[in-house]
Amino acid sequence: MDIKKITTQLGQAQQTRQSRNTADTGAVSGEKSSFSDKVTLDGYSFRMNEMLFARSEYNKHVQSAFERLPELNAKIKEYEEAVSDPDKNSGETEVGQQLRSETVLEQIAKSILGLRE
Repeated sequence: MDIKKITTQLGQAQQTRQSRNTADTGAVSGEKSSFSDKVTLDGYSFRMNEMLFARSEYNKHVQSAFERLPELNAKIKEYEEAVSDPDKNSGETEVGQQLRSETVLEQIAKSILGLRE
């Protein structure tokens, strides 16, 4: 046997072993990467952005409700004064007109009938 042939045969054998090992580790690393490739949405900033957006919208609604509160209290006081004073007609106030509208009376009747059933 020639020494040159032995070294080339050994070199080829080592190269095939290395290629097998890299193929095996590539498959294993591919499996590992498939687990790490799964996307979790918890770490992304848009979750926080959605929460901040919802909080700001909620605060806007609360603020608008509090801004309307004095106006509604004034309307209710006007209605209560009209009811307590016999000279004034409570139906002429805005709240009185709303209470005497057909849709409101219909809703009241439905809720009364719903309680009795």
